[in-house]
Amino acid sequence: YTATPVNGGANPFFQWKVNGMNVGTNLPLYTYLPENNDIVLCQLTSDLICATNNPATNNPCTVTISTAPVVTYTVCHDVVTAVNAKPFKLRGGLPLGGAYSGPGVNSATGIFDPLPAGPGTHQITYTYTNAGLCTAGSSTTIVNLPATPVICGSSITDIRDNKMYSTVQIGAQCWFAGNLNFGNMINVSVPQVDNCITEKYCPNNSGGNCTQYGGLYQWDEVMRFDPASGGQGLCPPGWHVPTNPEWITLFNFYGGQSMAGNLLKGQGASDFRALLTGVVYQNHTWSFSPPGLTATFFWTSDTAGPWQTASHGINSAVGSVSDYLSARSNAFATRCLLD
Repeated sequence: YTATPVNGGANPFFQWKVNGMNVGTNLPLYTYLPENNDIVLCQLTSDLICATNNPATNNPCTVTISTAPVVTYTVCHDVVTAVNAKPFKLRGGLPLGGAYSGPGVNSATGIFDPLPAGPGTHQITYTYTNAGLCTAGSSTTIVNLPATPVICGSSITDIRDNKMYSTVQIGAQCWFAGNLNFGNMINVSVPQVDNCITEKYCPNNSGGNCTQYGGLYQWDEVMRFDPASGGQGLCPPGWHVPTNPEWITLFNFYGGQSMAGNLLKGQGASDFRALLTGVVYQNHTWSFSPPGLTATFFWTSDTAGPWQTASHGINSAVGSVSDYLSARSNAFATRCLLD
């Protein structure tokens, strides 16, 4: 507490009081550890001649102590990345309304940019201030690795879980030559929700099938609940979920959508190897699985309104590739494209 006297004279006398008891020393500054509902005031005695209202007392200050907020930071983003990865949104801090800080972090947007952060292990902090102006925070670390050159046509290793993926050069693009298989398997009857746990469905609820064919993801899950076109989503650092125009570029390399399906299925010169393993419809029903008509659908990262997303389908009956505006709750395969 600081007293600012008016007409105090050359040597005013300060008497601090807490709850009516004299405290402190004859100084304009008083510091102490308060308790809730303490009443603090300062009595000033001026040494001026003929001063009126002397001594003078300020209006009492009542202490209100607010409880510090309980802040948690459950990580909803990669904790291992690389300097060549796309910037991504930091998520998982509660209560909502706080701010992230640390190397490479834009505190205004909550986006972490690996490039300016540089290689190393960086502490990222989520800080929240409540209505009582009390502040608390919680921290995690992000390991930011140097960029690893990709030789397209060779296998790459996902630095987050050490899974390996084949790659294929198609025109100017470098694609995964297999479906993404990242996250924890859950039963197909359980929706994939925004719980900071990366979840996937495996064909016939078999983990071995995910190893062979890759996982199936609802759209919001594969985009990490961040609907940014061309975003990394669940792809490894340095890769991203393809946009619809990037898919069209792929189809055009094989003569357009009317002809590309057979080649993408591996019936020709392509090593894209689209496997017709079926899809999950509305997070509970297997569709287009063997036997019978088999198909696969691939997500794009482009939305088509609040509930639908552009996707593309390939099936065993025809040699074309379809356009399909899908509900986000369907679960499809994902191919990753090099940034």
